[in-house]
Amino acid sequence: MQDVSAKENELNPLPWLHRQWRPEVEDWVQTELGRYGAEITGEMTLVKDSLWSRVMCVPTTKGVIYFKAVGPLLRFEAGLSDYLFRRFPEDCIPVIAHDRNHGWLLMPDAGIRLRETHGFEITDWYTLLSRYASVQIQLMPNTDALLETEMPDRRAAALPAIYEDLVEQAFHAYAHTDYRLTVKERDRFRAFVSVLNGECRELVGSGIPDSIDHGDLHDGNVFVKNDIARFADWGDSCVAHPFVSVLVPFNVFAARFNFAPDAPEIARLRDAYLERFEIFADRETLRRTFVTARHIGEVFRAFSWHNAISLLPENARTEHAESALYWLRKYNGVE
Repeated sequence: MQDVSAKENELNPLPWLHRQWRPEVEDWVQTELGRYGAEITGEMTLVKDSLWSRVMCVPTTKGVIYFKAVGPLLRFEAGLSDYLFRRFPEDCIPVIAHDRNHGWLLMPDAGIRLRETHGFEITDWYTLLSRYASVQIQLMPNTDALLETEMPDRRAAALPAIYEDLVEQAFHAYAHTDYRLTVKERDRFRAFVSVLNGECRELVGSGIPDSIDHGDLHDGNVFVKNDIARFADWGDSCVAHPFVSVLVPFNVFAARFNFAPDAPEIARLRDAYLERFEIFADRETLRRTFVTARHIGEVFRAFSWHNAISLLPENARTEHAESALYWLRKYNGVE
């Protein structure tokens, strides 16, 4: 599987666990802020400590600056974030500096998360998804540039093989957890690749070019400042059919406003997103492909979770195994 390196898995190279990591980060931050024309005025403090990334706050003469480091398999996020900001400064949070080899980012204060704002209405979600669709469409001619950031390639032609590898890896990786796959489940999931093959053919036949999939587009990964909402946190991204992006935001939208799956607001959000793509296909084709891609999105969530936790110590992998296996089982109709 392209996303997950067995060799890296064995080495378990979580950089912030190394003694020299903090001094190296501080030297890099000071150098880059000097180029930016800012001076550090206080101690760097940890504000987010997840198992796959760390974020630190840096007080400077130009206001608060944030440093972010991501784990080895998500390292591409640094270069990708910079590329997207340069292309879409009104849609993506600014990047002051980045180091794609280490997976480091320096960013100014991007405001507050969308989920923490007041007065963000249902209709604002329609606008947000429409803007995201516009970014995807503009990136369609640039998939090679996206892949140069070393982000995963999950285009339809590659999906069946990646999926089969994921099933096998999940069977072994979580064998000692309470959520482990049984042999019967593994064999059933392997056989389900025939369904995925058919769905992939439908995606290719839709006539909609591949683009970026954010991978985790929810209201905690959109920041609002000066009434402008910007997309952030591209660590789950890949190159894929654009519609596989819809699973997360539509699930979050429904949960936030307590909408049933058949609520008219859900349909309106779908159409607000799909309207941008009518240059490629008729409405019926778009809606049909939307349903198929949303189902495949469950496999992508399994990819993302497995990818995020695969390098963690065994106890941490065990803690998060349920999330990876939940989505794999859901795609196969078990959950």
